[in-house]
Amino acid sequence: MKKYLALLLALVMVFALCACGSKNDPPAAGSADAEAPAAGSELTFVTGGESGTYYAFGTVLAQHVNGLTDTKINAVAGNGSQANVEDLAAGQAQLAFCQSDVASYAYNGTNLFEESGAVTDFSVVAALYMEQVQIVTLDPEIKSVADLKGKNVSIGAAGSGVYFNALDILGAYDLTEDDISPVYQSFADSADSLKDGKIDAAFIVAGAPTTAITDLATGKSVYLVSLDDEHIDKLMAASPFYSKVVITAETYGMPEDVTTVAVGALVLARNDVPDADVYNFVSSIFDNLPDVIAAHAKGAELSVEFASSVEGIPYHPGAARYYAEQGERPQISACKTGTDLNTRAYRAGLWPRLVGARARVTLRLREFFRRTCRRKNDLNHFALCANSAESYLYYRRCIGACSTPSFSAVFIAYQSAALLLHFGKQ
Repeated sequence: MKKYLALLLALVMVFALCACGSKNDPPAAGSADAEAPAAGSELTFVTGGESGTYYAFGTVLAQHVNGLTDTKINAVAGNGSQANVEDLAAGQAQLAFCQSDVASYAYNGTNLFEESGAVTDFSVVAALYMEQVQIVTLDPEIKSVADLKGKNVSIGAAGSGVYFNALDILGAYDLTEDDISPVYQSFADSADSLKDGKIDAAFIVAGAPTTAITDLATGKSVYLVSLDDEHIDKLMAASPFYSKVVITAETYGMPEDVTTVAVGALVLARNDVPDADVYNFVSSIFDNLPDVIAAHAKGAELSVEFASSVEGIPYHPGAARYYAEQGERPQISACKTGTDLNTRAYRAGLWPRLVGARARVTLRLREFFRRTCRRKNDLNHFALCANSAESYLYYRRCIGACSTPSFSAVFIAYQSAALLLHFGKQ
């Protein structure tokens, strides 16, 4: 009986809101009620090592924003994704480059953030391009990851994003850190060690072409180790952050194309960075892509669609506003009231990808569930923390009935779906 009561109430609310919309819906992008971007301030943008793509491209982006807006960006060298997130948390930087997997580790408090705990006071500005996992060697006899067994291999700084990427790939080939002689070095140091014959191979995770490898290739014959489909599938099944990519032979003057995997390169911002500054950052870049492309080859990989595609970590409202104007609807940092339940819901990555959601909507919905179902604790826990694929399918079925769903209709459809799934399993 409870199941059918919940179903009836949920569907009534969904169809009512689809038809009527909501007075609390956010103003449409570009409407008279929307705030205009204001002048910005000075922000520190922590990038990466000076031999990596983060630093080179980050400097280009900063110069571009500085020349077109009142927001002033100071791009500085960084010590990798983990350190960049820590700099954001400490207030030493306002913007940062970060690998998509490391950003997720930070937000969820896993892997390299398991001991220190989750960091949730940042949001996504943009996904820019894919960072290839490049296993570099000067030895043509190293043709597979399996051939690294017993070799001297640089796997990035201990605890870095590169380090975990290396362990993931070694693990896909049933190897561990103990099966190699690991060295923990930066990109530049790895390149020098390869050149001097001190190591046999190095893991470098950065957008190709990478300065450290390009410099190495000027005086040596460089080879990248290719991954086969069987092990790529195994890796991606265990770690969905990865995507299969191909690095063409001409990238480093190699004998043939190389198949590997990649993670996304994100720009993150502290949540307290003014919306106008983040808006200026993304708009000046994506509204002027030809100029960005002319300044750096990575510019050719940028797109609004990819920039707004990150899930599981909320977008900064300033970035979300720009993407909404372009017809995209990224997940934003909305409805986060600071409670444990809301935090867990954000980490589950299941909030509808809508712009303009605010805490008042979650509170209103929670009150609706309290009044109608009188199961306060259980319903709040489930509605806010549902994280199964099945509940997402229920959500899609509910919202599929709305041709132009309002903001509130989508929220009620989704939370009702979670509720229905809960009752259906009792």
